[in-house]
Amino acid sequence: MTELHRAYGGALYELSRDEGIEREMLSELGVVSSIIKENPDFAKLMNLASVPEEERLKSLDACFRGRVQPYLLNFLKLIAERGSFGDLPGFLAAFRERYNADNGVVSAEAVTARALTAKETELIKEKLEKLSGKKVVLTNREDPSLLGGVLLTMEGRQYDGSVRRRLEEIEKSLSDSVL
Repeated sequence: MTELHRAYGGALYELSRDEGIEREMLSELGVVSSIIKENPDFAKLMNLASVPEEERLKSLDACFRGRVQPYLLNFLKLIAERGSFGDLPGFLAAFRERYNADNGVVSAEAVTARALTAKETELIKEKLEKLSGKKVVLTNREDPSLLGGVLLTMEGRQYDGSVRRRLEEIEKSLSDSVL
């Protein structure tokens, strides 16, 4: 995340917090970011200097007016004017970081050999919430090389309960005892 992301995303967060719409703004910013990610040509269009600014702003109005908070629409217009439309995911990350810090929310990632079931996800989430004392937003990523178990990352800490790590420990123990 760059300083530009922190500055713009932080400013949008401050405005949203002052207006009491930070949760709605986070949701809408996430939806808009997903739409742009699914339509990369739109982001390219918003950054093209050969497309007159007035046309780019009209396109944003046509797509988003009445569908998102007016502050978000103005933010989208601002970043389109400044040629930073492609940085929208970074602005979202900065906004989310500020939101999470103010609301006692922490992100965590569970890396597993296979996708977690809803029940497994909920159990892990509950344990992490007890451990951290914060609300946890848990994402799951698959990595078959783990063989089994789970590798958790939360607040810069890693908890490795994977089968792969256990096998590596056994291998090291055996090699140390043979030598």
